[in-house]
Amino acid sequence: MNQEELQQLVKKYFTEASDQQIEKIMGELSREIEIMTHAKIRELVNFEKNKKLLNI
Repeated sequence: MNQEELQQLVKKYFTEASDQQIEKIMGELSREIEIMTHAKIRELVNFEKNKKLLNI
């Protein structure tokens, strides 16, 4: 999902938002998405490492 798609979703659910409010929400969402992405990557890497160790 790119920034434009994310912004459109925010506008869809918060139609009365000002540009400043949308920018604030976009910043918060971007940080949360980055954190979740890093966590998922770590989870998948650990899974693959464990799979190798156990020769599955």
